[in-house]
Amino acid sequence: MGKIASKIWSKGLLGGFGVPEMHEELRPLAFWSREDLISAYQRFLNTAEPTMDRHAFSDAFQCFHDTAQSDAAFRSLHPKKGKVDGNTVFAGAALTSNQCYISRVSLIFSMFDLDNNGVLNKAEFCIGVRSILTGLHTWFAGAVMPADVELEVALDDLFKRIDFKKSGSLTLGEFLVFAYRNRELQEMINNLPSEDMRVFENMVKFQRVPIYVTGDGHTHHHSHQASSQPGSQPGSRPGSSNSVHTPRPLVEPHGPGRGPRSQRCSMVVPVPPDTEKPERPRVRRRTTTACPHLHPEPADDKGTWCGSVAYVKLTGSRKRASSLRPNRVWTPPSDISKAHAWLLWRFFRHLSGGKATADAEAVQSFFRDPISVRKEFILIAGDAKIQEPWAFTEASPDEASGGLEFAAEVDSLSHQFQRVFTDPHLRQRLEDMGSGPITVRCFLCNSLPSLTPAHIESCLAWCRGFRSLEVLQQLGELEAAELRDDDLALLFEMLDVDASGDLTLSELVDIGQLPEEKAREIFEKCRRQEGAAALTINDLRNYVRSLNLALGSDVKGLLESFAHTGHEKQPER
Repeated sequence: MGKIASKIWSKGLLGGFGVPEMHEELRPLAFWSREDLISAYQRFLNTAEPTMDRHAFSDAFQCFHDTAQSDAAFRSLHPKKGKVDGNTVFAGAALTSNQCYISRVSLIFSMFDLDNNGVLNKAEFCIGVRSILTGLHTWFAGAVMPADVELEVALDDLFKRIDFKKSGSLTLGEFLVFAYRNRELQEMINNLPSEDMRVFENMVKFQRVPIYVTGDGHTHHHSHQASSQPGSQPGSRPGSSNSVHTPRPLVEPHGPGRGPRSQRCSMVVPVPPDTEKPERPRVRRRTTTACPHLHPEPADDKGTWCGSVAYVKLTGSRKRASSLRPNRVWTPPSDISKAHAWLLWRFFRHLSGGKATADAEAVQSFFRDPISVRKEFILIAGDAKIQEPWAFTEASPDEASGGLEFAAEVDSLSHQFQRVFTDPHLRQRLEDMGSGPITVRCFLCNSLPSLTPAHIESCLAWCRGFRSLEVLQQLGELEAAELRDDDLALLFEMLDVDASGDLTLSELVDIGQLPEEKAREIFEKCRRQEGAAALTINDLRNYVRSLNLALGSDVKGLLESFAHTGHEKQPER
């Protein structure tokens, strides 16, 4: 990917302009916000078609002033037989959207998770990269499209590099670690301007509409009634063995009238010419885990279950993926120790000033002073002697001895990290990042390049636990007014060990490590119903909103009093 990414803008940059030149007709599709682009892509998915004609294109984006502007943009995308590939169009729109670098990457990963199982297999990965490069080549006059042979070799090598576990699929964590560490990819995407500096490292779950493709080549939505098809029996599904139609021959290598470039969007699976045609109609069904109630019964439907049209074209079949529903009961990760994670977490919280992200320029300025770096690690090692976070997670015969072991490990790691974080090479890597926000994941990827994606995910899991303890401590103070909904959701994720959907007093004391008196105080403040035995997340949200309203009224009253005093007392002349 490095060679391909470095060559994609070579013609344009050598031509004399630093920013790639976009086609004027496609400018209405660029610089979209993340929220608007997600809504537009969902409208495209609701059509259950891999391609868009002129009307579907206009309905999906809804950003054109008139029909002439919409038609001009559609022609600039070089439609074939009056249609354009939807994945290619939205890949270009995501790259040119008004988002920071890593937010674009996470959104593209979500778009090409065609079966909604949370990972990208090799077919989905290849579809995504090809759509990105084709989109850039279509949108920009100076973009250089690599040759097919070069691209095939690069994609195979790139997939193996990102797939660190050699599992045959890419997780979002592996994808983000590669994106943070690959300078060529950053240069390729960062040449496209953006203003929104919010960082989104989470995945977007899209709803993909299931469709049925019958042997006659017609596409039927699940909501259509079987009676709308001529010759079908009452109660039969379109494409089932009860409906009467003629099977479509599947002998063309790329589908009817299709070439290799449109192969990934074909609805037809290629079959060798000497293969016998099935006696019954062939049924293709596209569905996702987002619509479990539409999965076919094994006794009635024997068609091929697939996650997407493009996936079936490249792989021919798909095994049903296991459920990836997260377990609400949090368990400590074993890939990295608590002392490692706590030391890095506290150091990052100092860099960010207690916020979720740190400013890159402030971080670079701090690392230019090695003495300040050493002092901060010494202070963190001193704090480890006072209290150990999440002490219940590590069993020890004596609680006091367990705390001493944690403090000793933190002190030993502190000396090691002082040497690591004062290395000139680390300062240079941080300087190369430029400006913008830095998350915990970004900091770990760039400051400790030896960490594997599994280590980084384990460290982030520990950091979420440490953050939940901070949120719990803030609930009893006025700082609770600054808490967000995701902070409260994280608190429930970590403390609700019985997965009951609420927090009891014992969970606040035993899991949250609060003194019983303070836990009762928080419990009484947050619960809405008198005599309730547990707190729900809505109780916490209403409590935080009430604090915001109270602070707002206090500030308003204070300003009014100042204004009133200023009118009464005039300066003497």
